[in-house]
Amino acid sequence: MGLFSKIFGGGDSTSSTTTSTTTNNADRRFVVDAGSVGLSAEGSTVTVNSTDRGAVQSAFDMSVASSKTSAATMLGALGLVADSMQFQQSQVTRAAQEAVADDAPSIFDGIEPAHWALIGLAVFGVVWVMGRR
Repeated sequence: MGLFSKIFGGGDSTSSTTTSTTTNNADRRFVVDAGSVGLSAEGSTVTVNSTDRGAVQSAFDMSVASSKTSAATMLGALGLVADSMQFQQSQVTRAAQEAVADDAPSIFDGIEPAHWALIGLAVFGVVWVMGRR
Protein backbone atom coordinates (compact mmCIF):
# COMPACT_ATOMS: atom_id res chain seq x y z
CA MET A 1 0.00 0.00 0.00
CA GLY A 2 1.35 3.40 -0.92
CA LEU A 3 1.58 6.62 1.10
CA PHE A 4 -1.22 8.24 -0.88
CA SER A 5 -3.67 5.50 -0.07
CA LYS A 6 -2.70 5.69 3.66
CA ILE A 7 -3.46 9.40 3.84
CA PHE A 8 -6.59 9.55 1.68
CA GLY A 9 -7.70 6.06 2.04
CA GLY A 10 -8.63 3.69 -0.69
CA GLY A 11 -8.32 0.11 -1.48
CA ASP A 12 -5.94 -2.07 -3.32
CA SER A 13 -6.53 -2.46 -7.07
CA THR A 14 -5.21 -4.86 -9.65
CA SER A 15 -5.26 -4.85 -13.48
CA SER A 16 -4.45 -7.36 -16.19
CA THR A 17 -4.04 -7.31 -19.99
CA THR A 18 -4.80 -10.12 -22.44
CA THR A 19 -3.66 -10.16 -26.09
CA SER A 20 -5.23 -12.47 -28.64
CA THR A 21 -4.07 -12.98 -32.25
CA THR A 22 -6.07 -14.86 -34.86
CA THR A 23 -4.53 -15.86 -38.20
CA ASN A 24 -6.72 -16.98 -41.09
CA ASN A 25 -4.91 -18.69 -43.96
CA ALA A 26 -6.69 -19.11 -47.25
CA ASP A 27 -5.64 -21.58 -49.92
CA ARG A 28 -5.54 -19.58 -53.14
CA ARG A 29 -3.82 -22.09 -55.40
CA PHE A 30 -5.06 -22.46 -58.95
CA VAL A 31 -5.68 -25.79 -60.55
CA VAL A 32 -5.49 -25.24 -64.30
CA ASP A 33 -4.07 -28.51 -65.56
CA ALA A 34 -5.69 -28.60 -68.98
CA GLY A 35 -7.40 -25.23 -69.07
CA SER A 36 -6.39 -21.65 -69.33
CA VAL A 37 -8.58 -20.06 -66.62
CA GLY A 38 -7.95 -20.39 -62.88
CA LEU A 39 -10.64 -19.60 -60.29
CA SER A 40 -10.19 -18.90 -56.62
CA ALA A 41 -12.76 -17.78 -54.07
CA GLU A 42 -12.62 -16.58 -50.48
CA GLY A 43 -15.77 -15.42 -48.83
CA SER A 44 -17.57 -13.25 -51.36
CA THR A 45 -14.41 -12.50 -53.37
CA VAL A 46 -13.84 -14.49 -56.56
CA THR A 47 -10.49 -14.22 -58.36
CA VAL A 48 -10.14 -15.25 -62.01
CA ASN A 49 -6.63 -15.68 -63.48
CA SER A 50 -6.11 -16.40 -67.13
CA THR A 51 -2.98 -18.28 -68.17
CA ASP A 52 -1.61 -18.49 -71.71
CA ARG A 53 0.02 -21.92 -71.20
CA GLY A 54 3.16 -20.72 -72.99
CA ALA A 55 1.34 -19.34 -76.04
CA VAL A 56 3.12 -15.98 -75.83
CA GLN A 57 6.55 -17.59 -75.45
CA SER A 58 5.81 -19.97 -78.32
CA ALA A 59 4.75 -17.08 -80.54
CA PHE A 60 7.96 -15.24 -79.66
CA ASP A 61 10.06 -18.34 -80.36
CA MET A 62 8.30 -18.82 -83.69
CA SER A 63 8.94 -15.20 -84.70
CA VAL A 64 12.64 -15.49 -83.79
CA ALA A 65 12.97 -18.72 -85.78
CA SER A 66 11.15 -17.14 -88.71
CA SER A 67 13.45 -14.11 -88.62
CA LYS A 68 16.54 -16.33 -88.56
CA THR A 69 15.24 -18.42 -91.46
CA SER A 70 14.36 -15.31 -93.46
CA ALA A 71 17.80 -13.80 -92.84
CA ALA A 72 19.54 -17.00 -93.91
CA THR A 73 17.38 -17.23 -97.04
CA MET A 74 18.05 -13.59 -97.91
CA LEU A 75 21.81 -14.01 -97.45
CA GLY A 76 21.73 -17.08 -99.67
CA ALA A 77 19.78 -15.21 -102.34
CA LEU A 78 22.19 -12.27 -102.19
CA GLY A 79 25.09 -14.69 -102.56
CA LEU A 80 23.48 -16.18 -105.68
CA VAL A 81 22.91 -12.70 -107.11
CA ALA A 82 26.56 -11.80 -106.47
CA ASP A 83 27.74 -15.02 -108.12
CA SER A 84 25.49 -14.36 -111.12
CA MET A 85 26.76 -10.79 -111.47
CA GLN A 86 30.39 -11.96 -111.32
CA PHE A 87 29.68 -14.62 -113.93
CA GLN A 88 27.98 -12.08 -116.22
CA GLN A 89 30.87 -9.66 -115.78
CA SER A 90 33.39 -12.35 -116.68
CA GLN A 91 31.34 -13.29 -119.75
CA VAL A 92 31.14 -9.66 -120.92
CA THR A 93 34.88 -9.16 -120.33
CA ARG A 94 35.75 -12.35 -122.23
CA ALA A 95 33.44 -11.42 -125.12
CA ALA A 96 34.96 -7.93 -125.32
CA GLN A 97 38.49 -9.32 -125.33
CA GLU A 98 37.61 -11.80 -128.08
CA ALA A 99 35.96 -9.08 -130.13
CA VAL A 100 39.04 -6.85 -129.88
CA ALA A 101 41.37 -9.73 -130.72
CA ASP A 102 39.28 -10.94 -133.66
CA ASP A 103 38.10 -7.68 -135.22
CA ALA A 104 40.77 -5.09 -134.53
CA PRO A 105 43.22 -4.70 -137.42
CA SER A 106 46.84 -5.18 -136.55
CA ILE A 107 49.33 -2.49 -137.58
CA PHE A 108 51.59 -5.28 -138.75
CA ASP A 109 49.06 -6.94 -141.08
CA GLY A 110 50.26 -7.02 -144.68
CA ILE A 111 53.97 -6.40 -144.02
CA GLU A 112 56.13 -8.80 -145.94
CA PRO A 113 59.01 -10.52 -144.14
CA ALA A 114 61.50 -8.84 -146.46
CA HIS A 115 60.42 -5.43 -145.27
CA TRP A 116 61.13 -6.27 -141.60
CA ALA A 117 64.83 -5.65 -142.13
CA LEU A 118 64.12 -2.18 -143.48
CA ILE A 119 61.78 -1.39 -140.58
CA GLY A 120 64.40 -2.57 -138.09
CA LEU A 121 67.06 -0.42 -139.76
CA ALA A 122 64.78 2.63 -139.70
CA VAL A 123 63.99 2.14 -135.98
CA PHE A 124 67.68 1.75 -135.24
CA GLY A 125 68.47 4.96 -137.14
CA VAL A 126 65.82 6.92 -135.21
CA VAL A 127 67.09 5.64 -131.87
CA TRP A 128 70.73 6.42 -132.88
CA VAL A 129 69.86 9.99 -133.93
CA MET A 130 67.85 10.60 -130.77
CA GLY A 131 70.71 9.30 -128.66
CA ARG A 132 73.22 11.74 -130.24
CA ARG A 133 71.34 14.88 -129.33
